[in-house]
Amino acid sequence: MRIFFILILSIQYTLAKDYDFKSLYKVAQERNPIIQDKELELKEIDSEIKSIKSDYYPKLHAIIGSEKRIAPDEASVESNKAVGELRVDYNLYQFGATKKKLDALKEEQKQKKRLINFTQEELKRSLMALYFEVLSHKKHKELILEELKYNQKLKKQVQSKREQGLVGRADVLEIEMREATLKNTLLKVTEEYQHGLDKLRKLTFVSHNQEINILGSLPHVHFSTSLSDLLESALKRNNELLNINSKTLALEYETDSSFSKRLPSLKLMGRYGRMRIDETYTSNDSQEGLVGLYLEIPLFDGGKRFSKQAINQARLERSKLKLKSTKHNLEIDLTHRFEKFQNIHKLLDLSETNLKKAKIYFNNVLSEYKRGVKNSLDLVSARDRLYQFQLNVINYNKDYQDSKLELERLSGINL
Repeated sequence: MRIFFILILSIQYTLAKDYDFKSLYKVAQERNPIIQDKELELKEIDSEIKSIKSDYYPKLHAIIGSEKRIAPDEASVESNKAVGELRVDYNLYQFGATKKKLDALKEEQKQKKRLINFTQEELKRSLMALYFEVLSHKKHKELILEELKYNQKLKKQVQSKREQGLVGRADVLEIEMREATLKNTLLKVTEEYQHGLDKLRKLTFVSHNQEINILGSLPHVHFSTSLSDLLESALKRNNELLNINSKTLALEYETDSSFSKRLPSLKLMGRYGRMRIDETYTSNDSQEGLVGLYLEIPLFDGGKRFSKQAINQARLERSKLKLKSTKHNLEIDLTHRFEKFQNIHKLLDLSETNLKKAKIYFNNVLSEYKRGVKNSLDLVSARDRLYQFQLNVINYNKDYQDSKLELERLSGINL
């Protein structure tokens, strides 16, 4: 049974597909529909722009049909008539209402294009955060397995000393309890690791049946940046800020457009052909035409146009207030994140320094244990400290990467 279980694990490992971050991101780009969704939103705006631009062109339409005039009391005026007419309507001038509406849509178009780029970057950062989370669980698993293996070695050494009468039963129990604790931790970390893999599968649209093996390491790269540089970049590139700014500009155009619609408009209208009986200008059954230039003045509509302008004006003022508060909050959030990032970086540097010392310390304790200077409890304590410092490096490195990604999201630059 044990051989069968090992065989199953070996087959699963053989069928597992290796992924580093680059290959994961490539799969996510190909399969995740979120970018396609944003591209479809852009197409909607493009179509709306084309629809508004059509107002710049004359509207042509034809009327074709047949009419019969019926007059029971005056049979002499009854007649049949074939109708065929071409009509032209052309809005010559409306005080820029169409242009301002078009400007509002173009501003929204810019925002949608920017949103596609942001979505790609956000997908990359979200995937990278998950990748580092899974990788940290994997490193923790490997660390525990290494400790379990070394614990067997310690157990043999303690049992050997016990057989020689140098230590008691308590020393052996100490090693056995450490082994049980490590196994419990391994179960928890394995569950977290598998859950992390499932979250990766969701984001990349990889099948749940596909075994995944994550490759790579947690990088610790030093780079120089300042809070002032991050703040300057955020004011220019922060996606939330840019979106609110675009919305504010679009509302300004919408407000101007709604005001222009309250003003007179100049229209050109024309028609030519065999007109309908009730619209005929001559008594002859012949081709007729009419061309007119009209100034259309809106006098009263129950306040509909004014209300529309007031609504847009209120939305504009609200958007300006939101823009102001977003700038204020962004500065505070970015300052806090930068300070947190610096502190985590210091903790990571210190943990790496402590790890080097812990390795030296453990080797010294091990040497003294072999000479009989240190006891089993001293050895286990030194090994546990080494394990904890190794785990600290993994955790702080993962926190360092998360903090770095958050700075990138807020500032809009890649560090």
